[in-house]
Amino acid sequence: MNRTQLRGTVALVGAGPGDPGLLTLRGRQRIEEADAVVYDYLVSEGVRSFIGPAAECFFVGKQAGKCAMVQPEINALLVQLAQAGKRVVRLKGGDPFLFGRGGEECSALQAAGVPFEVVPGVNSAFAAPAYAGIPVTDRRYASSVTVATGHGQIGDEGPVAWKNISLQGNTLVVLMGMRKARDIAIELLSGGDNSPTTPVAVVVHGTLGSQRVRRLTLGALARTEEVFEAPGVLVMGDVVDLRDSLRWCDQRPLAGVRVWNTRPVGKERRLTALLQARGADVLHVPMVSLERAERTQLNQLVEMAKGATLIALTSSYAAQVLIDECPEPPPNVRIAAVGEKTAAVLRRAKWPVHLLPQFASASNLAKVILDESEDPSREVVLFPKAETAKSDLSDILRGTGVHVDEVVVYSNRILAESYSHLQPQKNDVAVVTSDLGALGWMQRDHWSEIPLIAISEGVAAPLREAGRVTQVSDSASDSSLVAEIERWADEGAGGRN
Repeated sequence: MNRTQLRGTVALVGAGPGDPGLLTLRGRQRIEEADAVVYDYLVSEGVRSFIGPAAECFFVGKQAGKCAMVQPEINALLVQLAQAGKRVVRLKGGDPFLFGRGGEECSALQAAGVPFEVVPGVNSAFAAPAYAGIPVTDRRYASSVTVATGHGQIGDEGPVAWKNISLQGNTLVVLMGMRKARDIAIELLSGGDNSPTTPVAVVVHGTLGSQRVRRLTLGALARTEEVFEAPGVLVMGDVVDLRDSLRWCDQRPLAGVRVWNTRPVGKERRLTALLQARGADVLHVPMVSLERAERTQLNQLVEMAKGATLIALTSSYAAQVLIDECPEPPPNVRIAAVGEKTAAVLRRAKWPVHLLPQFASASNLAKVILDESEDPSREVVLFPKAETAKSDLSDILRGTGVHVDEVVVYSNRILAESYSHLQPQKNDVAVVTSDLGALGWMQRDHWSEIPLIAISEGVAAPLREAGRVTQVSDSASDSSLVAEIERWADEGAGGRN
């Protein structure tokens, strides 16, 4: 049965405040499996990087009064896509039901008989202050919080009665209020219950590496002629003073840096987690796809493993394929791993690692194998590899009389041009972790100015020949890559100093 014969669905997914790490697990799942994504202006590039390369994308956002598509047209588009049998994600900044017109869109879907679900999202009303070190409630200062929209007319005829909002023991958070911040402050003071000395914070690009926080008072805000940059959040109340002691986000070593992680889908998560823990924004922009070999080749792997004296692994993915195909380590077979990343995959599965060179390379792996072998001519080495993997290891071993059986256990392909909507920024750096990934990166001319950090000298060589600015990690491990990025940032290359 083809897709057009199926009944389509729509998932209204809250994209969160910007940091892709705050996207819910279900939200990411729906985005990755979507056939079509209809997204707003406030959906960050990091969250959009989870959209599959085959998905249709429709930008329907509103910015500074300019609409790519009016609401009735958005409703009609959602119905049309779902009726074509597609899995549709309506991706909305923050939470779909907080100032997001999610209710209106659900009503339109229900009227058209289209099945839908709502995936709530973390909202910037609470996340942006938290990342700025401001708790919106604290029993010492505020036992309630008011969330309001700054969209619409300000004054007696407007949708919000600003002069009736008290900031005594209450925190006010205003979304979509950057252009009208001054008018909102004037209205709040006109009620007579609020002091001009009330602390105010303007949080711009909340939860992102580009986050900035401006401190002032309600009185100063009412006098300013400045128009604050959007998107942003206004936070008003005594809790704002807690930022001086509770700020944390901009104190992390990679705050203000955005890292492009080019690893394949499923192989990027550990590096991404390490980078995010250090304060970086992370975009996942895979250059290469991985696909396991046919069943006949995998069966051959299992049989050859039984007759080998040693299994040599030069990639973590090959190690994972071996583990998945063999229920347990073959008896009396030594395991050699090229580097710590490959060894870590084996150890997590309780497999032994008998040989591990100090520095990751095929030549170093061959050396430790030969140094450890009593009689190379009696060795039978199984080498599970990628279809495009070099034969350096096999050539060195065979040159000393070692019998080597190569088995292709997966293929890797450069992905077709995608992610063209991602635009470089001043504080960007990209991580390249394979030869094929380097070739894929060089095909993207529009990203040529982004500094690069390669996992090894071998990966760096073609990039340098092509004139790409490249630094090299001390070792082929995720922790070493993160350390190299921190050195790059500390030197001011990230534009933070």
